[in-house]
Amino acid sequence: MKANFKKLSPNLMVEDVNGTVDFYCDVLGFAFVLGAPEAGGDVVRIRDTGVLLDWALVRKGGVDIMFQTRRSLVQENFDFAHEQVGGSFTLFIEVEDVDALYGMIKGGVDIVRDMETTFYGMKEFIIRDNSGYIITFAQRG
Repeated sequence: MKANFKKLSPNLMVEDVNGTVDFYCDVLGFAFVLGAPEAGGDVVRIRDTGVLLDWALVRKGGVDIMFQTRRSLVQENFDFAHEQVGGSFTLFIEVEDVDALYGMIKGGVDIVRDMETTFYGMKEFIIRDNSGYIITFAQRG
């Protein structure tokens, strides 16, 4: 195969892009990169709670995650009209200091599985984000 894969940036269907951006930026420390206003027009590059977003991109280190409203996704592909938000997709994010991250966010998130070392040698914990998606944060032992 000649095509090389370069990067994976998930685009998660959410009901509330602004609320999801708030969760990822304020709780998990991501930075807002870009957003598409619900009303149309130019993209926004500065996080503004007064602008309702249909789509947004956040970034932390080498991890990019996009969020898009169900309504917007259904306009692009009607198949999304019957899909549920969250729950059927998980993110696995490798971090440098899993203990520090855990200590920083544990009181403000829904912990699905507490910190443990797995059989495959990763120290990790699992949370549920505000839209119901499951995120594992892990560090190699």
